[in-house]
Amino acid sequence: MRRRLAIALLALSSPLWIPVAANATSMKLTKTTVDKSALLLGPSTWSVPEGAGTVTWNAPDWTGTYTFTMPSTIPAGGTTMTMSLTAESRKNGYDQNTNFAPAMGVRGSVVGPPARVDISAHSDSGTKPSDTASATVTLTPVAGTVVVNVGIQDGPWYSFTYEGVEDAAPAPEPTPTTTTPKPTCPTSRAVAHTAQACPAVASSATLSGIGRKVEISRAQGGWEPATNGTVVKAGDRIHTGFKATTTLTFPNGTTMVMEPMSVVLIESISNDGTGKVNVRMWLKLGAVSAKVNRSMGAAGDFNVQTPTTTASVRGTIFGVRYDGVATTVSVTEGKVEVAPARGKAIFVGAGQETRSTATAASAPVKVGRAGVVKGSVGPDAALALLEKKLGTGLARCGSDVAPATGSVRLKAVQRGWRISLTLIGKRKGTAVWQIRGRSVRAVNPLAKRIGRGCR
Repeated sequence: MRRRLAIALLALSSPLWIPVAANATSMKLTKTTVDKSALLLGPSTWSVPEGAGTVTWNAPDWTGTYTFTMPSTIPAGGTTMTMSLTAESRKNGYDQNTNFAPAMGVRGSVVGPPARVDISAHSDSGTKPSDTASATVTLTPVAGTVVVNVGIQDGPWYSFTYEGVEDAAPAPEPTPTTTTPKPTCPTSRAVAHTAQACPAVASSATLSGIGRKVEISRAQGGWEPATNGTVVKAGDRIHTGFKATTTLTFPNGTTMVMEPMSVVLIESISNDGTGKVNVRMWLKLGAVSAKVNRSMGAAGDFNVQTPTTTASVRGTIFGVRYDGVATTVSVTEGKVEVAPARGKAIFVGAGQETRSTATAASAPVKVGRAGVVKGSVGPDAALALLEKKLGTGLARCGSDVAPATGSVRLKAVQRGWRISLTLIGKRKGTAVWQIRGRSVRAVNPLAKRIGRGCR
């Protein structure tokens, strides 16, 4: 018998480097916030300090201790921060081969590699009751304002806001007798640039096409209603409720549609002024579909990251769904690189899709076929069947899906799927449905009540 408890944390992408302004010599920590909304795995067992420090998980089976300290300043020459993690099993000899595998990570445009630390403690008749790991991360100052996130999936999420500290600009160098033409860069920001590229500056996106309940959270603050025209910046989260959708439009014309029951964190949006826009986002829940402007041109300009996978655009039209267990990436046009958090990256072409866990991505197959259960449907189709079955039940019951990672979970079973939704509102809790073939059946009392519209 083998049991496994795995807490997969932030899967880190390659950092987005932003040139430092000529007069920005360091950065100062100006704000710290903590988000506890994702404490779905036993909130009472977490110890969560308000600032940087030590986060602990105390459960009957095991203890996890996560330690990190963010510097108050990032000097011109850069600095480091250390993350460490200890896991200790309490089931030694009780359940052979019990495996505990927690992890933690840090993300943000000032972060340099290595930016991930994983740790596992294996209980095998007491042969390895505990384990520790640590990593030192390089922090390099950049221009403007940056939000650095330290997160634990199903645990707390910390956000640290750094502001550039400016000194007097250095004296200009003598003008050479011959020069290479510089690109046309924005004049609204006085920064140094080279002949090869303009400096990246912070940018934003705009919401439109809002249907039903769409919310926004600024810098890990509370949720508030979003409206057409709402401006979205780095550090903001967007949540779409049941049957709700919205479209994000970026400065270069790239558009991204958020599907119902989705949560996205905008990590960064930067614009070099020549039409090239760099976008990085964290898909914590649900699905997005993007039509990326061809003028972006280079790999890695538009990245969507989930707890298991990073999708980097090398084409124009693609979709990403995270269902709480794995990530499905579908490509309509162009090519997308799909990189599991701890596995080998693959390329997916037009008309193909893959289903990726944290360790491996499946071989590309025809769109709609990835993850299909024998005798039933794929994960996307399973969720569509459930949405149709629910109809107006959630609204009539005054409930919605919680805007947190893990609030929608799919598990493949014989000839179908088992889908769990964590609900908030008047009727809250976990509702469970079973899909066999194409038939949807409520499993527990809450699901049955939602199906009746609470009548």
